[in-house]
Amino acid sequence: EVEYPALRIAPEPPALSFREDFETEKSGKSPSGVELHLENRGDSILVTDETAFDGKNSVKITDSPNLEKSFNPHIVYNKLNYLSGKVHNSFALRVEKKTYINFEWRDYSDGGYFTGPMFTIRDGRLTVPNVKTIDIPVDSWMQFDITADLDDTAAGWNLQIRLEGEDKPLVFEGIAPVKKDFKRLDWIGITSNATESTSFYLDAFRLDAVSEGQ
Repeated sequence: EVEYPALRIAPEPPALSFREDFETEKSGKSPSGVELHLENRGDSILVTDETAFDGKNSVKITDSPNLEKSFNPHIVYNKLNYLSGKVHNSFALRVEKKTYINFEWRDYSDGGYFTGPMFTIRDGRLTVPNVKTIDIPVDSWMQFDITADLDDTAAGWNLQIRLEGEDKPLVFEGIAPVKKDFKRLDWIGITSNATESTSFYLDAFRLDAVSEGQ
């Protein structure tokens, strides 16, 4: 005879949108608001005032030959919860000759994960899988802009790269996701895969939804 109220399920949390320039962080300390994976065997992820894309600070990711896992150290932006619509992600990188970076978006909706946008930087060359490999400058800043429509992932994602001192950006459009089942953005990872002592810098990281008409 008891009458229970109708079942109400909490909605999905909103997509995580942010801009991080590390200007309020203290040099020599770990950056806040980001998931860090380290082994503390000569590897580190620290805010630095050695160089910056904009302002005074950036994050320096230092690799080491003494690590158990080659994908450490790495930075993760997690629980992003972009389920639909257009998404924009931009950031700046400054690499060395020995830098080996893997960058990717992931969809964790099916237990495992599906990789969408992805590129690698290794030995002064940038590779977009199944598209192109190009030479890039070392010891100078590059700005990356990525856009993707999660309602139409089959149409591919777009990448624009601005090199320091160059007027025109490099543009790649309609790049197929690494896995065709990629449909949502849960995770962004920037991994240092080097197996020797080397560093790279990250700055001006931005993630947000693209409004209609933009």
